[in-house]
Amino acid sequence: MIAKLQAMLLILLAISGLATTAQAVETQFITSNLLTVANGGFSNRDDAVSPFLPIGFTFRFGGVDYTQCRMSTNGILYFTGNGGSEWTNTDLSGRTSQIGVYALWDDLYVGNYSGTDETTSRALYYTTGAVGSRIFIMQWTTWYSFAEPYEVGTFNVVLHEGTNAVDIYYRNMLGNSAQRRYGASATIGIRADAAFYSQYSFNQPVATQGKLLTYTPSEGGVAPYALTEQVVTEATTAAIPTFFLTHTNSPQVPVNLSASPSTPNQTSASLSWDVSALGAIPTGFRIRYATNPALTGLIETSTFTSPGHTYVLNGLNPGTTYYFQVVSFEGSTTSNSTISDFTQVPNNAPVAVDASFAVLAGTPYNGVLVATDVDNNPTNSGLIYSVTTAA
Repeated sequence: MIAKLQAMLLILLAISGLATTAQAVETQFITSNLLTVANGGFSNRDDAVSPFLPIGFTFRFGGVDYTQCRMSTNGILYFTGNGGSEWTNTDLSGRTSQIGVYALWDDLYVGNYSGTDETTSRALYYTTGAVGSRIFIMQWTTWYSFAEPYEVGTFNVVLHEGTNAVDIYYRNMLGNSAQRRYGASATIGIRADAAFYSQYSFNQPVATQGKLLTYTPSEGGVAPYALTEQVVTEATTAAIPTFFLTHTNSPQVPVNLSASPSTPNQTSASLSWDVSALGAIPTGFRIRYATNPALTGLIETSTFTSPGHTYVLNGLNPGTTYYFQVVSFEGSTTSNSTISDFTQVPNNAPVAVDASFAVLAGTPYNGVLVATDVDNNPTNSGLIYSVTTAA
């Protein structure tokens, strides 16, 4: 008698292959140069312009030499003019006397609009470098918008001595606001002189995390300007220099985010991060996460302490990509990481290779069959099984 046996495979596999995006490496500086309402840097938290600030070198913009500039709470670096009370953005064609860099001209706000503490934002400026190649950085740190509960993000303008180039860098941007996400209600570009302007966007959500706009003048530091657009990622950062300011009293910035799932098909992931060397030691952290890169509808954990800079995130769905941000705290002051992502990879069922074997009745037989699984590398590792017939 011939017996034909069909093999079935029941096996539990460990999974790997977590997709992560880490924060780019950047040059960080610490500064005490802080503009607040309390110290006279702004007249109020809404629609204000700072006094003139020293650039620290002569910067040629639109053929004119400047040694100072002003900071608007509404996302503009001004060389001339004063549009601080202008919270409604327009295109740049009519800004003939408002010479400057329009990093994110919108109805923005110093600190959380729903609170009374302006220190949740940091308006910073700093000059550094060797003579002839110095840089001036103006940074809107954890900047909010009018009547919104979450920040717009952190962005800065960098003026380069010698080349007279201008950078606009969107370091970490939160897209939580339907109205103002990524510049959806903002004007971005430069107004170099009464005749020349270069408008990158007008009411378009294009100021996404890692975007770097560089405006390079013609010879002699005059218009027209050439625009170079780059995106800073983990893969490109070595070739793209970027800069970030932190205040002396701000908590260290979470960096080098990573994540790993626990066991196959589970609903938790272990998050880890480092902190920058500059700033105060954080007294606590929070995790923000969502299933979209804008963090729309984000979930935010309560504040927790973690000397080892780790956190286990629960309630996740296998097969889903999550985006997360780590926020460090020192009192009411915060520092935010860039947004990273990871995927909870499900445990895919193995697929047995079609096979059969035949034996004579009453004759013992050992046979080896093979299956493949896309979660393994190589795909046939850990998938060999055996079937033994009864005598």
